[in-house]
Amino acid sequence: MKMISRSDFDIIVSKGVVVVDFYAKECASCRKLASQIALAAMEMQGSGVDMIRVNIHDDFELAHDYGIKDVPTTLILKDGKTMKQLQGYFPKEILVNELEVALNQI
Repeated sequence: MKMISRSDFDIIVSKGVVVVDFYAKECASCRKLASQIALAAMEMQGSGVDMIRVNIHDDFELAHDYGIKDVPTTLILKDGKTMKQLQGYFPKEILVNELEVALNQI
């Protein structure tokens, strides 16, 4: 999973399916979720899905622009548009299922 800054964000999310994990370093649920996202990334390898992390303290403006109020918050974007927003911790199977839906939508 990539950690990116605002300058790279718009380019990366403009095409294809992208998972954006908004997190904070001090957040225990964020650390726990990161392992599930990593497992989902391994399962989705080769699908073309990009997975990135955004620290809300380092990129507050980006988090604000997406209405992120709590962490962890995970967005699934397709061609720059939000397809799904997931709040809190969830197992990798939920993310994989949501990604398969996003990949199959026209």
